[in-house]
Amino acid sequence: MNTIAISVPNGDGVNLDQLRVATAPTLVDDPITGDPPAGDAQIAIQSLDPAYFDDRLHFSWLDNNSASAKDRDYKESGTVKIGNEGSDPLVLKGYEIDGPFKLADPGQLDGLVLQPGETIDVVVNFDRAAYVAPTSQSASGVFTGALRLLTNDASDPETVVALGGFWQARDEGGWEPSVNEVWEAFGFGTFIPGVPTNGWDETGSPLNNKDIYEAATELEVLSPYWQLADGVTEARITQIAAFHGAASSGFSIHAPGVRTDRIGLSNHSDANNQSFLPLRSNGDFATRTITAAQIPDIWIGDDTFGFNIDGYSSDPTLNSPGPGSAPAGVQRGHFVRFFQALEADGDVIENVYLMLHDYAGVNYDYNDNMYVIEGVKPVSGAPSLAIAGLDDAFAGDGLALSRIEKPRNSAQEFRDVATFEIVNDGSAALTIHEITIGDPSAFKLVGTAPTSIAAGQKATVTVAFTGVDGVNDNKAVLYESDLTIRTNAGTHTIDLGGVAQLESENFEEPTVAQIVKAFGYTTDIAQGALSNGGRVEAIGDEVLAPYLRALDASKPVEIIQIAAYLQANNVARTFVHDLSSAASATELFAQDGQNYQTLLPDALGTSSVARSVLDGGDPFGIFIAVDDRPTFRSWSDPVANREDSILSGLVGSDRGHLIRFFTAMDADGDVIEGSYIGVQDYAGGSNFDYNDTVFLIKNVMPYDLGVAEDANGDGVNDALQTDRDGNGVVAFFDVNETLV
Repeated sequence: MNTIAISVPNGDGVNLDQLRVATAPTLVDDPITGDPPAGDAQIAIQSLDPAYFDDRLHFSWLDNNSASAKDRDYKESGTVKIGNEGSDPLVLKGYEIDGPFKLADPGQLDGLVLQPGETIDVVVNFDRAAYVAPTSQSASGVFTGALRLLTNDASDPETVVALGGFWQARDEGGWEPSVNEVWEAFGFGTFIPGVPTNGWDETGSPLNNKDIYEAATELEVLSPYWQLADGVTEARITQIAAFHGAASSGFSIHAPGVRTDRIGLSNHSDANNQSFLPLRSNGDFATRTITAAQIPDIWIGDDTFGFNIDGYSSDPTLNSPGPGSAPAGVQRGHFVRFFQALEADGDVIENVYLMLHDYAGVNYDYNDNMYVIEGVKPVSGAPSLAIAGLDDAFAGDGLALSRIEKPRNSAQEFRDVATFEIVNDGSAALTIHEITIGDPSAFKLVGTAPTSIAAGQKATVTVAFTGVDGVNDNKAVLYESDLTIRTNAGTHTIDLGGVAQLESENFEEPTVAQIVKAFGYTTDIAQGALSNGGRVEAIGDEVLAPYLRALDASKPVEIIQIAAYLQANNVARTFVHDLSSAASATELFAQDGQNYQTLLPDALGTSSVARSVLDGGDPFGIFIAVDDRPTFRSWSDPVANREDSILSGLVGSDRGHLIRFFTAMDADGDVIEGSYIGVQDYAGGSNFDYNDTVFLIKNVMPYDLGVAEDANGDGVNDALQTDRDGNGVVAFFDVNETLV
């Protein structure tokens, strides 16, 4: 104990002449790990780069910075501030740095202890000697890494500072980064498909559209004017990149409709035009804030403003068009563009946008000046483009149609016409520049195509399939094409698929492979091996699945009939059943009797596609049967087809594979999770073409029998091999052998 004597002369009350104060306990390192005690140490990091993410440093490098102009500057270092916001000492136990980076002071972090409230600035440099550069302009020059700090902060023992940058062999000359590469280096997930990494040749880039005012992707926001976002008192604009000729460039806000009535915000120096985070002439970063007080009251609108970058406005009507010609009537001058900012994982960053600028007459790379704008919202007045009413059984956005040149009679129906809607949910008119069809010999528009759709309205477009077979060669003809809609809110492409047959039946029906391709799937049907007499085997992308269950039990299972190729006037009904009894079969839908040779047949007595949903609960099987044709019936379990007395003699002991499932693969060859294409044929009169009933089923997976259904583990449903009452009928069929 420590003793402190205190004299209190002339004091009132009790005479206090001594105070004993206990010695503060000593903080002891962990005897096993040697780690110092955590206490209330709290690490805090703050990038001194003014970009959006505060845990990230940014770099750019020029091997030759004087190829096009002398001494172009670039950003070879970044600084992060490390602090202790806790009440106990923060002890750095170690650090790691990966990627082509190094600390400016390698010993700065060794044995570092920060007292409460203390901070330290750590400089990280790009290490050119540790970087293996690409050898071609088309290869990406993005480099990344991380600085990992290991501390005694119990809640955050490993803190990561992300590091990202871009390398150039020289200034300009095709070595500049694309907008995607800049965004990647800055940690954004925003991406424009099709933009090349070659810094000069922009052929094929969606940004290279003759500065027509239309959206390149769904992430592009068409808004000439902007306001502070709701609840925001201060917006911030930061220039994150400049890649243009040897000159300075400034940015400002301007009055609606008047580009010259502007308020200057910032500019970068004439040496910082091939760099990330270019600096102003005074050495500061080119970042500024915007408040409502800065916006003159005489400007029209409610604190509304446009952006002006080196004389180019965000309002395309105030800009002169670039070189070359464009379709008549389209708005040009689209040199300032905005894209929604996304996190690296694709999540939207609310009220944050990425602004791009390109100089007219150059190459439409839009990396000349790039910015992050925080705390703003687009002003109403932009159109939007959405498509509704497409075939949801299609692999992507598309329509599938079919046609018979010589139908059986006038009552027979097939789907050679389809409609969809162009929807404008925006707040300005949607101008439709053109609607084009890739193969006009097989598909055509019916009627007059819309040219303008008012805000909040929609228009219907009708497409007819006119493809022909023309040859009596025992096969149908598959047509694949597309339809492209170009508008002032962007471009949308719809895939078109069609199958043409010379006549109904008579070996002119499409194969399963043709049907699947008409819907845009790349699923391998292994058509040549499909007709195997119903032998139980998996071919192509097939999975053996006598029974199914919901992939996500909280969501419904959906089944859509995508094709029917039956004999005249046949009505096929599709059922689901449980695993215990045929009598549990419940009808989902029946295909209309006049839709017996078509894609997407109507449901019986309706003008809507045959389809249904069921609860994603218990496992189930599929049963399909044709009215008034007893042997035209199929179960998804091959054993059920063998045990069904109505099919006696029609199904061999190793056969019965009458309903088959193939994994649905999209146009890129990727698996569509939970979706399968079901194909079916009948034992009675079967030719094993499996196109009688074809359906898409969503949100399912094959069901493996459990002990409750397969006690002996032989892979066969016990209900199909157990005769409980000894009457010679297995339990599955004992209650009711005739379902239809």
